[in-house]
Amino acid sequence: MYGYKLETAHSTINDLKARLSYAETRLKQLQDKDIPPRGLVVENIVPVLQYNGHKIEMHSVEKYIRDAVAHLIGQPVESVDLELVVRVFDGRVLTFSSGKCQLRVRYILLSQNLELNILVTDIPEA
Repeated sequence: MYGYKLETAHSTINDLKARLSYAETRLKQLQDKDIPPRGLVVENIVPVLQYNGHKIEMHSVEKYIRDAVAHLIGQPVESVDLELVVRVFDGRVLTFSSGKCQLRVRYILLSQNLELNILVTDIPEA
């Protein structure tokens, strides 16, 4: 009983730490832009993960995705190469202490938010 509550609290803390780190990075990148370009600018990265397993901690995958494309924050929407973003994630195998998973890009929506819809599948251990 106590182990479950402790594990849930630990997972919540890790999730909040990841969100805080991402928000601080995003704020710094938006503040570093001297002259904002006209038109739409990427302001936020929203990973939408579809995962039915229970082995992988999703906040770790979200943090990896946000860190990989964090440089796009503050960039004009017109200058974002979506094919390159797909190539970065599609077929990528991530290894964690709890197991391995593979990423498949389902679709990407680009406006002020860069929304990445990604299917996460477990890779069975040999």
